[in-house]
Amino acid sequence: MGVTVLLSPSNGLCSNTAAQIKLVVTNFGTNPQINIPVVVIITGPQNVILYDTARVTIQPGGKDTLVFTNPFTLVAGGTYTFKAYTKLSLDNVYTNDSIITQRFFNMNLPPQVNDTTLCGPRSVALTASGSGIINWYDSSSAGNLLAT
Repeated sequence: MGVTVLLSPSNGLCSNTAAQIKLVVTNFGTNPQINIPVVVIITGPQNVILYDTARVTIQPGGKDTLVFTNPFTLVAGGTYTFKAYTKLSLDNVYTNDSIITQRFFNMNLPPQVNDTTLCGPRSVALTASGSGIINWYDSSSAGNLLAT
């Protein structure tokens, strides 16, 4: 038994996103297997260990996709390393049990704006750039939403 592919999360997610672990478990043995423990160790800007179980029967040479029950929340952008492996108690061949792969996640950045003062009955074009939806208010705090 072994983990052969990490399907998700994919590169490019933003921080503060609930990321779902989805991977492929393959039976390299000669007997059907069920209730296969799987571990994912995530290291990088954040360190997390996740556990789940592939509860389906996987025939010899067969594969199954496991979606972990609990997602993890990315707390920071950067490069994360994922080590995923099966932990079957009767599996004595450890060389094919795991994969190690990296993913890069983006940071949520505040919008970049320039200050402008307007006096009198003229108009001004407002622009901003950043990730996500940018909302415009009539005050820097506790203001009314003007536009999105």
